[in-house]
Amino acid sequence: MRRLLPNKRSNKWLYVPPLLSLGITALFAVMARLILNYDSFNYPGLLIFNLLVGSIIALAGWLGAKLMFWCTTGGLVIGLILMFSIWTENTGWENLVGGLAMASLLGVGFLLGLVAELGAWFYRRRKQGQ
Repeated sequence: MRRLLPNKRSNKWLYVPPLLSLGITALFAVMARLILNYDSFNYPGLLIFNLLVGSIIALAGWLGAKLMFWCTTGGLVIGLILMFSIWTENTGWENLVGGLAMASLLGVGFLLGLVAELGAWFYRRRKQGQ
């Protein structure tokens, strides 16, 4: 079975931030333009923000924290789904609430990944001590 993620401290992790940011920006473009009928959107700003988020996620993977990579990416995907579901309402506050929901779930995914990595580290350390 092939490995989906590169090895720890591999230069292949340099490809993850641009691919992740382009994928998220493309998802935003499809949702905003085709489904939600938004005429204008700040795509360059969104691309820079997604590049920053992708760099943080890839840095965790480059350092060997693959559980953190998967949990943070999962939090990002769930946050995007929740944000897009909130954006379909027309009350006037959905843009702000949707962005806050996405950022909150991204943070929860990051913290969950950190706890999972710490738990795995303690488990490996305890296993080596026996």
